Amino acid sequence: MAAGLITTSLVACLDAGGEVCDDGVVCPPGQACTAEGCVAVDELRACAGQGELAACEVTGFGAGVCRGGRCIPSSCGNGELDPGEVCDDGNTVDGDGCARDCRSDERCGNGVRDAGEACDDGNTTGGDGCQADCALPRCGDGVLDAGELCDDGNTTDGDGCAASCDSDEACGNGVLDPDEECDDGNLVDSDGCQATCVQQRCGDGVVDPEEVCDDGNLLSGDGCAAGCDSDEACGNGLVDVAVGEQCDDGNTRIRDGCAADCTAEIPRWTVVGVATPAARTRASLAYDAARGRVVMFGGTDVSGALLDETWEWTGAAWVQVLPRESPPARADAAMAYAPTLGGVILFGGGLAVGELRDTWRWDGAGWYPVESAARPSVRRAAAMAFDGRRGVVELCGGQVVGPPPQVRSDCWTLDGSGWTEVTTATPSARFGAAMASDPVRGELVLFGGRTQLAGLLADTWRRGVDGWEDVSPGVAPSPRQAHAMAFDAAAGGIVLFGGMTFSNSLLADTWRWDGAAWTASTANGPSARSGHAMAFDIARSQTVLVGGVPVAERPWELAGDLWSNAAAPAAPSIREAAAMADDGTGGLVLFGGWNVLPLGQTWRWFDGSWVGQAPTTSPPAVSGHVMAYAPWSGKVVLFGGAGLVPPKSAETWEWDGADWAQVLGAGPSGRTGAAMAADPGADRLILFGGDDGTLRADTWAYDAGGWTQLAPATSPAPRAWHGLARASADGIDLLLFGGTVSNSVEDAASTWLFDGTTWSAVAPSAEPGASPPTRAGLSLVYDPGLGAAVMTGGALADGQVLVDTWRWIGAGWERLAATPTPTPATRAAAGYDARAGRIVRATGAAVPQAPAPGTTWFGFAPGTTAESCAAADDRDGDLRIGCDDDDCWGRCTPACAPLAAEAATCDPADPALGFCGDGVVAPLEDCHTCPDDVGPCTPVCGDGSCAGDESVDTCPGDCP
Repeated sequence: MAAGLITTSLVACLDAGGEVCDDGVVCPPGQACTAEGCVAVDELRACAGQGELAACEVTGFGAGVCRGGRCIPSSCGNGELDPGEVCDDGNTVDGDGCARDCRSDERCGNGVRDAGEACDDGNTTGGDGCQADCALPRCGDGVLDAGELCDDGNTTDGDGCAASCDSDEACGNGVLDPDEECDDGNLVDSDGCQATCVQQRCGDGVVDPEEVCDDGNLLSGDGCAAGCDSDEACGNGLVDVAVGEQCDDGNTRIRDGCAADCTAEIPRWTVVGVATPAARTRASLAYDAARGRVVMFGGTDVSGALLDETWEWTGAAWVQVLPRESPPARADAAMAYAPTLGGVILFGGGLAVGELRDTWRWDGAGWYPVESAARPSVRRAAAMAFDGRRGVVELCGGQVVGPPPQVRSDCWTLDGSGWTEVTTATPSARFGAAMASDPVRGELVLFGGRTQLAGLLADTWRRGVDGWEDVSPGVAPSPRQAHAMAFDAAAGGIVLFGGMTFSNSLLADTWRWDGAAWTASTANGPSARSGHAMAFDIARSQTVLVGGVPVAERPWELAGDLWSNAAAPAAPSIREAAAMADDGTGGLVLFGGWNVLPLGQTWRWFDGSWVGQAPTTSPPAVSGHVMAYAPWSGKVVLFGGAGLVPPKSAETWEWDGADWAQVLGAGPSGRTGAAMAADPGADRLILFGGDDGTLRADTWAYDAGGWTQLAPATSPAPRAWHGLARASADGIDLLLFGGTVSNSVEDAASTWLFDGTTWSAVAPSAEPGASPPTRAGLSLVYDPGLGAAVMTGGALADGQVLVDTWRWIGAGWERLAATPTPTPATRAAAGYDARAGRIVRATGAAVPQAPAPGTTWFGFAPGTTAESCAAADDRDGDLRIGCDDDDCWGRCTPACAPLAAEAATCDPADPALGFCGDGVVAPLEDCHTCPDDVGPCTPVCGDGSCAGDESVDTCPGDCP
């Protein structure tokens, strides 16, 4: 029987016995033939009449499924997909695509947790508690799960997602990652944790609130100190040693002990007003047009000794300058003023044995070496001048004494880059020639000199843009050496004077060169000489001649064809117990004093010179009086003193700049040895003590209403010959020191402060040398540039006269190592010279009542640096010029010192104070200090400045 559908009737027929199938197979009893072969009749019977896949049951194997009319047991692994099975791959092995229970196709996301799956939530969506790969959520699975900030599929730090998946490793996320020092959840600097997640500290490149700078390193000397507390700029109040600062007082003013470049200024006492250089020859001379000074250096004295002094001629007086560094002593050095190089240039010169080849620059404040890779060889007696058209200094010729002796024929130029040898034709070899610049024609002119063997020369050479050429005319000065030449801006040509012939005869002739010819002048003037030096003083429009003869003489001056010997400066005679006060205009007024008899002359010190005054009325001749400037009235007030006969004076006088006028009214008793100063806190003067026959301890005030006696609760002991001055710039106290107390010098409590109401004693320091010994007859002057009172001189109780210098530093005294020291002095007049920034003091007496002979006037400055105050010149390098520079207050606004306390009392709108820029021409303003008010200076061809109607055609030397 062929296999086929088993019907119910067929099954019934088969129940009785076996069956022979079509293929001849005989099925045993209980089985029937089917397409699959012999099948148990029970399996067929169970599905008779049932549809495909119907449920069935057969005794022996239980439940099954009808398949092709047969009841087949329903079990996983039978290879059939039975109801309730998801799959059946014919085995009961997991992991082959069908689970061992056939209920899962082992796909992630089928909702069945299969072997190897940590979970299966019926989907392949990650981040819902069971990942798309049926793994449980975890850091490093690449899925951003709840609670994770990131997940990059690994657990490695430093790749943008932390190993714990709680940080994207970005600074500012609030999580401290391994490479971070801190993370405060923001990218704000200077809140303790920087935007780069490093701890806030110096060197992190961020300027924090407590830092001045931060350049990202801990190195000094690069513009930010290692502690980030300094930008290493001069004037910031911090001493930055790494950039070469020796001091830093918080400003760029000069003459306050610390220069504008933060180098320490050396306190100096110098002779002023009546100084005279020693007689000399072979010195070097040049006119500094920016500062209006003739500068002289070196030379040899009458004994032949080499000199290293620097002097400046103001037109009325010599001033010796004592710079911190100076060129070595020498003679026959070449010197020229070069505005493009910042001052006067000095080169070479001769020693006692040998020559030099160094280059120096003088800027009015000091000498500075000029470095250059190439430079002229050693030499003396070379010729040098400034060529304004080319902006260079040119040097030619010179001598080497040897052995062997040599004469140079080379020329060199110096500009801002250094020395360069001239490769075009040059004048023949020579030394002792003279060279001058002709700015009108834009050329240099050289004349004469000496060769080594052939003798003297009388040729004239001209240096134009294209080089040197011999332009010797038919008429010329005779052959010579060691003569001098200068450009006479008033005459528009070059002037020559003197020199030496081949037979060593000296010459005294004057010649002029007009660019084409020499003309002999008929001027009679200086005696015959050689080795002198000349320069043209533009400010005074005259040629200045110095030296060349073995006697100390005043400079000679040539104006037109008239030579004249500069007059000796006037000066007060030697005296003691005189009085001096500033006059509010940058000058000082001196009156009286004692020298055998009481004196009654009035003198004014202004701009380095004394001028005797001729008032219509005058106080009586007195000594031991007091004087002070009254800012509210602009007058100098004088009180007291002693004449030739008693009684002592009780008169009050006022000086208005031209005349004295007596002020009537009651006041202190007549006395000597009192002290008086302006009250910093009020418009009044304060007077204390003195000797009216009895030592006094009374305090008086003088104002617009006259004298008023004050009644302070405490007071110094009665005294005379003490000092009184403003204590400092940042307070209102007056400082009192020393004096004669009970006919002896006070031993204790010699320093007192007056605050406008009462006196308070300052206990002296117990540290040895920290307080000055008390004294009488001292000089105590307030230095407004320094901002402190300065004391010097006086006499001890045993009569010893002192030369020490002290300044008040707010709570005590500081001794200043001022050198050189002045002569010992007691009862010396002293005052502050605002224009020069120094204290001027008379010698007074070497011992009480015995005036010392000799030079009497000394100036003290806390530093040696200086500012020119010319409108276009910045000598101290603080980038401020003219009246905009507070170093120039003494010339521009002498009534208003630069420090805050004084400046606060000055009204820039007050024309009486003479502020530059107020539109009013004040008495002290000039075209250099204040061109805004006065107008520009009248241009002078040869002053180094192209101004006014000057052009390359009219003055190529100034307008290249």
